[in-house]
Amino acid sequence: MYARAGRLGLIVLESDQVLEPEMRRALPEDVDYHVARVRYTGVHDAGLAAATRGVAGAIRTLLPVHPDVIVWACTSASFYRGRRGHEILLKRLALLARGVPTLTASAAVVRTLHRLRAVRLGVVAPYPPEINARLTTFLQEEGFVVERLLGLYDSAVDDDTLQRTPGPRLREAIETAARDVDAVLVSCTGLVTLPLLDAVTEAVGRPVVSSNAAILAEALAVLPSPGPVRGFHALLRALALPAA
Repeated sequence: MYARAGRLGLIVLESDQVLEPEMRRALPEDVDYHVARVRYTGVHDAGLAAATRGVAGAIRTLLPVHPDVIVWACTSASFYRGRRGHEILLKRLALLARGVPTLTASAAVVRTLHRLRAVRLGVVAPYPPEINARLTTFLQEEGFVVERLLGLYDSAVDDDTLQRTPGPRLREAIETAARDVDAVLVSCTGLVTLPLLDAVTEAVGRPVVSSNAAILAEALAVLPSPGPVRGFHALLRALALPAA
């Protein structure tokens, strides 16, 4: 066995094409990660509920590899029932994980934004309007002020389309959302964000937090002394985490 600083367990949607590659490129070399996938039919109540039900089985498949932290890495499936629903979900995850620390994408986002002392937010999201509205409500319940939310799509799109959202389109939305706010949140683990964060943060002059960057930052905060993270150095410096 080689020396390692920690082991991350990730629960992702079956359609995920983004989070795994972003983790592979950014995680410190001394951190392992293992992935379990859950059934997913779309960003609507039935699809999000079904995906969340699959988390119990996913955790069971991850426990034998002895992860140091387990992350339920779907942002919308952790916020869509509001703050109270999220709190119930966190308690359920903790019970299922039998002492292994657990985290959701939404918890990571909230913790990262609080650590940045951000209150007034510009938000960019790829969800349909009804899910965007629930995101706004959840963030407000967590103590944030959503100054503006820019939806990337007018209605629900399939996951393949969502995960192919062009970088220039995403960057333009971030720059628009960044006016007169403390930070910008890019919500959804299906958006490719890590390659953009440093450049767009410099361009807008304020922190830009994506779901994937928050998952990395908050999961690594649980691990014992990991090596430096590769990429999105501006956010890591703001959070006082080591950057490569």
